Amino acid sequence: MNRRRKEAIHNRDANEDAIVEALRARGAKVYVGGPLDLIVGYHNEATGDRACIIMEIKDGRRPPSERRLSEFQEKFIAEFAVHTAVVLDEHEALDVVFGRFLHRQPRRGGGGEWAW
Repeated sequence: MNRRRKEAIHNRDANEDAIVEALRARGAKVYVGGPLDLIVGYHNEATGDRACIIMEIKDGRRPPSERRLSEFQEKFIAEFAVHTAVVLDEHEALDVVFGRFLHRQPRRGGGGEWAW
């Protein structure tokens, strides 16, 4: 298997299920897999706002040296310049998706980083 293909294989983080469950409980559509861990979509029917965010999950219980983005992930985020987020737990994931509708501005989460 070539290196690029190997990098693209989805490795599940221990906290992924809790994050997916929290997002879906709030009405987000979640696709697991892809170039990063999750593709999250949300449509606020009351306001018409929509969001589609690609998320990379890192386990916040691991030391920072084990939470770094891989070279493949960094390159993907840089090349595609899409709405991406790196989150450590379900609270950051919810803030990325739903905080956007509350605050209307890009913000940085506690342990994760994200950009619009």
